[in-house]
Amino acid sequence: MTSKAITRTRLMLPLTAGGVRTIAKSSHRAGKASGRREARRGSSPRLVVFLAGTCAGAAAGYLLDPQQGKRRRHVIRDWTLARLRRGAREAGKKSRYMAGKAEGVAAEATPPGRDSSELNDPALAAKVESELFQPEGAPKGSVDVNVEDRVVYLRGEVADRGQLEELVARAQAVDGVARAESRLHLAGDREANGS
Repeated sequence: MTSKAITRTRLMLPLTAGGVRTIAKSSHRAGKASGRREARRGSSPRLVVFLAGTCAGAAAGYLLDPQQGKRRRHVIRDWTLARLRRGAREAGKKSRYMAGKAEGVAAEATPPGRDSSELNDPALAAKVESELFQPEGAPKGSVDVNVEDRVVYLRGEVADRGQLEELVARAQAVDGVARAESRLHLAGDREANGS
């Protein structure tokens, strides 16, 4: 190197060093300002991307390992399917529980006993008998009650016409009875009424 070149280098060295210092100071200030801006708006998007990439790479390395990767994938698959089956069982249990609760609420809201429209003919006959023979002095032993297709047939012997009409009217008033027909006759009269 010539003396002129050495002199020129010596003269430029402080300028270059000062320039480097100036650039370093300005980049440091810029970095601080950038850090403050990033701190204000949350985490750095570059950091999030870096962490996501790191996690994806680690997961791929874990699952695609030539010696243990297949076993690990199968373990994860089995674990996931087991959790899904357990969740389905729990959902089924909860739905059955809620259905039972709804049935209980509905049962509490309805009056006890069955609806008269659900009663079959023998059950309806028992209901009519309990209504007819409840009052004292009712002709319990002398009157039979038969039901066919919700039609009540009263057969037997009664003391007077008033009792006959009262029994027919009370049988007709029972819930679930379509109509009541009298085959009753008065004491001493052997012909059935209405035939």
